[in-house]
Amino acid sequence: MSPTGVVPLPSAAARTGTVRVSLVVRDERGFTHYYEEVETTADAVRDAYDLMARRSSAVAG
Repeated sequence: MSPTGVVPLPSAAARTGTVRVSLVVRDERGFTHYYEEVETTADAVRDAYDLMARRSSAVAG
């Protein structure tokens, strides 16, 4: 399942200064959602992960 408006990138190596990332999410009902690969910066990935970790009930803090 892909978010609306996301266009899949051709499979190739990421350009210099970018990374390719895909996301797999398992929801509370046990369904798995596969989000298509996107090209972004490593900083954007770190920021997104940090946001998810801070909102996670599994992370103390």
